Amino acid sequence: MRIVIVIVLCVLLCKLIGCSPVEAATQDEVWTAICQVESGGDPTAHNMVNNEDARGIAQITPIFIVDINRIVGERRYVHDDAWDVEKSRAMFDIYNAHYHPLGGPERIARCWQGGPKAHRRESAVNDKYWEDVRAELR
Repeated sequence: MRIVIVIVLCVLLCKLIGCSPVEAATQDEVWTAICQVESGGDPTAHNMVNNEDARGIAQITPIFIVDINRIVGERRYVHDDAWDVEKSRAMFDIYNAHYHPLGGPERIARCWQGGPKAHRRESAVNDKYWEDVRAELR
C-alpha cells in the first residue's frame, strides 16, 4: 500500500512542477500504451516469431509466466492466462511492483520489452520500443 501512495504522490508532484506528460504518465496510461505497441490492443494477438509464443494484449511469453509465478511464490498463472486481459494486467502490475515499484514510464516500458535489467543496457531494439511507447503516451 505504501508503494501506491508514493507513486500517487510522485505523479502529483510531477504534475505540480511541470514534468512532461510522458514523465507523469500513470501506470494505467503506460499499460494502455504498451498494449497498443505490443498488439495494437488486440487480446487475441499471437506472435510465433522465433518460436517466442507471445500471446494476448501484452504479448506475454512462457518465460514471463515462469518469472511471475516465481515472484508470487506459487503456480498462479499459466500461459493461457495471457489471453485474459484482466489477468495480463494483474501480471503487469506484479512485475512492475517487484522489479521497479518507483520506476517511471520509460523504465517500465524498457523492462517490459527487454527484461528486468533492460533499462541498464544499450539496445537499438529497446530504444525503438521506448520511442514507440512514448509516442503512444503523447
